[in-house]
Amino acid sequence: MGVHRALGGEGLSACLGDILLESLVVCAGVTLGQIANAMEADSDIMLPVKYWEIVADKLSAAGWTWGYCSAVTRDSWRWVVDAHCSDGRRYIVHPDELLSAFLELGKTLL
Repeated sequence: MGVHRALGGEGLSACLGDILLESLVVCAGVTLGQIANAMEADSDIMLPVKYWEIVADKLSAAGWTWGYCSAVTRDSWRWVVDAHCSDGRRYIVHPDELLSAFLELGKTLL
């Protein structure tokens, strides 16, 4: 874990506040996904869509299967995004941000 720059740290590693905030954002995204599933397509309510979700939809439309997870390492918070195709191609990226991972996959695969 790092120390936030505001407290005199170098800011090179995720501090506890950064990790907590990222966890809350992920939790909110999962909650919104569950709400959307419960509502199905019977409602006119438009839920917010994150840009990584748009890239993920494009990957799916292009025949890619993908998944992601997050983990806390000794030095930072990391995302791992895995995309694979039925022809055996597979790409794994692990940047600090989920959006960066999907942008990298989108640039490489689409």
